[in-house]
Amino acid sequence: MADVRRTIDGGRRGRAAVALLLLAGVLAALVLTPAAARAWEPGAPGPTIHIRSAPSPPQRPQCQGGGQPPPVIAIRALQTRLMVAALSCGARAGYGAFVTRFSNQLAANADALSVRYRHRGGRAAIDSLVTRLANAAAAESNTDRHGFCDRSSATLERLQRTPLGDLNRVALETWPPGVPCGAF
Repeated sequence: MADVRRTIDGGRRGRAAVALLLLAGVLAALVLTPAAARAWEPGAPGPTIHIRSAPSPPQRPQCQGGGQPPPVIAIRALQTRLMVAALSCGARAGYGAFVTRFSNQLAANADALSVRYRHRGGRAAIDSLVTRLANAAAAESNTDRHGFCDRSSATLERLQRTPLGDLNRVALETWPPGVPCGAF
């Protein structure tokens, strides 16, 4: 990873490139699980289609130990969860629309995250945070793929109707239940 960092320009695009490399590693781990390997064996059963009812509406954040996550973390967590959903649920178009629609707010949030972590470990701490968030989303996806994909799809649809200034509200309302807010 150190060699990769030397070749990527700084700034937002450089940070985005590093984040994508981290996500690629997480996704490779998803694809290379024993269950995924068995799916490619000769004679393995084909894909199963599950039909579920519509997901329940989002609720207020339920942080382990109470409280709310910092908004800058909630937005980054939402972005990371939707990035994992884009790849593991086939929601690339929805994720692309989300990133395009909220590009200014996501860029401002990335800057705010840099300020927040300036004296808390800097870039390495942010990379660690994004990796933890991606790993948590990937674990949820592996445990309950259909539920994760249903919730992510509902969130992407909701974001298409969300006013541009309300990304923070949606991020807080879709905070994963049981995640400790004080850990960030």
